[in-house]
Amino acid sequence: MKISILAKSSSNPENPYSVDFIKEDERIKIFCSCPAGIHRQLCKHKIELIQGNKKRLHDSNDLEALNHVSTLFNDTEFLNHIANYYQKIKEIEKLKKGLKEIKLDLAKKMNQGIEL
Repeated sequence: MKISILAKSSSNPENPYSVDFIKEDERIKIFCSCPAGIHRQLCKHKIELIQGNKKRLHDSNDLEALNHVSTLFNDTEFLNHIANYYQKIKEIEKLKKGLKEIKLDLAKKMNQGIEL
């Protein structure tokens, strides 16, 4: 079974990406035509459609397909993997903010002079 959904592109809303969900037995393969997806990398289009994000739909006619796809993942551990992914992103952003503050503080101290 193959389900194709058109996902909005944030960089070019007029040119959506095709996200294909291919179910074979008890496995689902997911492909996206975006630049990351072409290289078989993770992309936001795949994740957001799995989560049932209606805002990612390019065409509201795909709503039924989106609902079907998102229900396929309801009882899987994969949703926990997505949650862990988002948690790690938050942790990284917090670390980046802290690093930026340290860099600014170091620069300030260097510019004001460092007491020896």
